[in-house]
Amino acid sequence: MIEVPVPASVEQALAECLRRGLEIRSDRELARRPGSHHYHLAFPGKPGTLELSEWRGEVWFSVNERRDCGWVSDFARTTAEALGQAGALEQAEVQRPAFS
Repeated sequence: MIEVPVPASVEQALAECLRRGLEIRSDRELARRPGSHHYHLAFPGKPGTLELSEWRGEVWFSVNERRDCGWVSDFARTTAEALGQAGALEQAEVQRPAFS
């Protein structure tokens, strides 16, 4: 199992995955982790499953090698990277002084 940390909220990560064309195949809690979120995501009609999880403020993608199907691990890495860049950009905009 490959885990990729996601530098965003689970809501932001899920929205980005849906924007990129994935659909939710399942939505539940992780076993023995009450209050967690765990999604199985995939492209419609295409093999492969990306897992998105959140527990106690930590968010990550999981990739089971048997479910990679040639796209999942790359998708996880590039999406996490894009979310990190978007977060850094938002942070920079908040900290940028306003000029009149």
